[in-house]
Amino acid sequence: MLNEEKSVHGEAVQDESASGGENENSNQTPGPDPTRYVVQRNRHLPIPSKSWIIFIAANILIPVVFAATYINLTQNNKTGETSNIPIPSPTQSPSPISDTTAIWKTYTNTAAKYSLKYPSDYTLNEGKVAGVDGVVSKAPTFIQLISSPIPNTSGNFAITINYLATSANLDDFVDKNSNCVDIKAVKGKPYILDGTNSSIFVNSPCGPWGSTEIYTIKNGLGYIIKIEGTVSEAEMKPYYEQILSTFRFD
Repeated sequence: MLNEEKSVHGEAVQDESASGGENENSNQTPGPDPTRYVVQRNRHLPIPSKSWIIFIAANILIPVVFAATYINLTQNNKTGETSNIPIPSPTQSPSPISDTTAIWKTYTNTAAKYSLKYPSDYTLNEGKVAGVDGVVSKAPTFIQLISSPIPNTSGNFAITINYLATSANLDDFVDKNSNCVDIKAVKGKPYILDGTNSSIFVNSPCGPWGSTEIYTIKNGLGYIIKIEGTVSEAEMKPYYEQILSTFRFD
């Protein structure tokens, strides 16, 4: 009997101890909630800044862009694709004049100490000059070379050469012997005639059609070469230049 009562009382004591323990725990400050701790800890994880995101994206995209550009250029080169940049067409050069001077006639002026070649179908007047009106005048120190019609034009030209003794320099020779107010030494351009320094006045407004004139001095003689025609300077220049290329001082 005593043992049973003790057991009963022992259970009662344990119950009271348990309930007492619960009361003591209920009076204490509750500890942190593990779930809440996890949430708060995750809330403070470091977040990458925008600059780092841009840096990473740039390092990925730039190589990709370069690779795509290289592949595109390589494919274009292989397939022979042409650029869309317009290429200007080359300027058409005038038709060259065939060099037939070897079969030309040769004129030599022993008194004036020069010679030149000219085509056989040109007309040579020695000691006389034909005017624009067709009237021929005597001119002992002159020669006049009249061309045949120039291809693809309706006109021709004439080269007149005169000479005279002089002791002047080239500039003084020009100013003293020019018959045109627009031909002055200061307006001349350098020109080489058979290796000799000369002055040229291109397309001057002198005479009925205008003219190109060349002045030069060699061995005490002064020379005046006048080119004029019924065609433009551009049309007759290739022909008279070819004739003058055969001019030689003796």
